[in-house]
Amino acid sequence: MKKERLALLLEKFENGTCSESERAELNQWYHSFSQEERQLEQELKHYPDFLNTLKLTVWAGIEDKLPAIGEPSEPKRTRRLWAMPFSLPTIAALVVLGIFLTLAYLKHPANTIGYYTVTTRLDHQSKVTLSDGSIIWVKPGSTLRYPKSFDSLTREVFLNGEAYFDVAHDDKKVFLVHTSDITIKVLGTEFNVRSFKDQETIETTLVRGKVQIERDHSSKGQDVILAPRERAVYDKQSGAMDIEQSVDVRTIQNNGSFAQSLVFDETPFSTVFPLLEKRYGVKIHVEEDNLSCKLTADVEKENLEEILRLLEVSHRIQYRIVGKDVYITGKLCH
Repeated sequence: MKKERLALLLEKFENGTCSESERAELNQWYHSFSQEERQLEQELKHYPDFLNTLKLTVWAGIEDKLPAIGEPSEPKRTRRLWAMPFSLPTIAALVVLGIFLTLAYLKHPANTIGYYTVTTRLDHQSKVTLSDGSIIWVKPGSTLRYPKSFDSLTREVFLNGEAYFDVAHDDKKVFLVHTSDITIKVLGTEFNVRSFKDQETIETTLVRGKVQIERDHSSKGQDVILAPRERAVYDKQSGAMDIEQSVDVRTIQNNGSFAQSLVFDETPFSTVFPLLEKRYGVKIHVEEDNLSCKLTADVEKENLEEILRLLEVSHRIQYRIVGKDVYITGKLCH
């Protein structure tokens, strides 16, 4: 496996966007790793204590992360301990990789890239200016991870949630936005990406310029190139990619402030309710056959109960709020 690909997979593992196929790639990589480890040990034969010390150090760093990815509280039992997406061989591989990365750092410490992580509240968005002059508006309830500077041949960021991008043009450095299942590739353009882990689709809407959408290795189908005012909707389950044309991009463009208005134009409630849940921090309970019904409305600055009262009048539904849970009854389709 090329080192660039391996670095990308581990980066996605670190920020939680690694897909099943990419996890399988890491497992497969491990099985071909033993020879490299022997070569490393040969190189360090003059420093007998260094290898073991370094392994213990790297392993300690990995152990610190285990509770966050599902390790039980009693790690000394003899039964299977880790209820996590990675096998023990892969964790061992990461230990050895950590050694190589540590050696690389010792040889070239100035090339080590640091990262920033921005996580927004449900009622707030953040404006991020990257080192190349690109601007990203990280929308409510989202997380963006990006390097302090773009020192490599590419400009790469990692998104969980929704963000609006205004990318500075650079013919020599492609800009990549990594999500859980797809990667958006651009040179200089303006677009919006919506990719939450708990939603079934990933939406990419192009305002100007041109973007290329690449599926991960487990998905079939060709890459897709979008033209302005087109939206690609990727289904995580099936791997299908639908293209919508003549999209009203005014509903997703930013002016640098938190977008108070939610504009729905024949939008299915399967899209409306997740937006309201993330904006107001609630869980909406509704019968599944109502999710295909559609809403046309311009919701501006209303609080959640005002929106529910609007639906009560326009769609003749009943609602009940219990703490952070909202229960909706009645038929939304008429």
